[in-house]
Amino acid sequence: MAEQRFPFSAEVLHFSRKTELSMIVDPPKQSPEIAAERVHKFLESGGKAILIGGSGTIDRSLFEKTIESITGVTALKHSVPVWILPGHIDQIPQSRKGISGVLNYEYIMGSNNKFEDVYSTSAREYVAKTLAERQIPNISTLYILCGDPNASVSKTSGILPLNLGSSEIKNQLLNETRLWLERKINCVFFE
Repeated sequence: MAEQRFPFSAEVLHFSRKTELSMIVDPPKQSPEIAAERVHKFLESGGKAILIGGSGTIDRSLFEKTIESITGVTALKHSVPVWILPGHIDQIPQSRKGISGVLNYEYIMGSNNKFEDVYSTSAREYVAKTLAERQIPNISTLYILCGDPNASVSKTSGILPLNLGSSEIKNQLLNETRLWLERKINCVFFE
């Protein structure tokens, strides 16, 4: 009988096993000044990366002011990446200053197949083109939704989270994620 291996072992996926903390800042949920204070405290406590975004449509000036306040803090910690996690197509920064890249969703894996309706190929191409024009790295991302069905991503997109109580769905998730990684996806984001 052939040896059975868990498909997500470090050996199979070629990654090292270590844990680092990142923080998500959702701009409408606090002022840019409060966001900067929270990021500073997080980095002082050993945080390793910052993500900015979420909530769908937000005021562009608030979004840009939040980026500016946070990158002002992260500039003091040169090895701390700041990624944009757009909840809406308008959440693409105007400049690269202080930004490590933007997560551009290649696919959102959920319990229903609404991704193409929510974030069409033309939208993804627009984001990639805009990022290239602004010289901001495009981080191709597989977004896996397996959390709260009342989370803003579900409310905004209509995509429902996976039910990880089913071993069949867990196996499907592992197999599909492995296939995306083989396609050289840059990032897998679990929510």
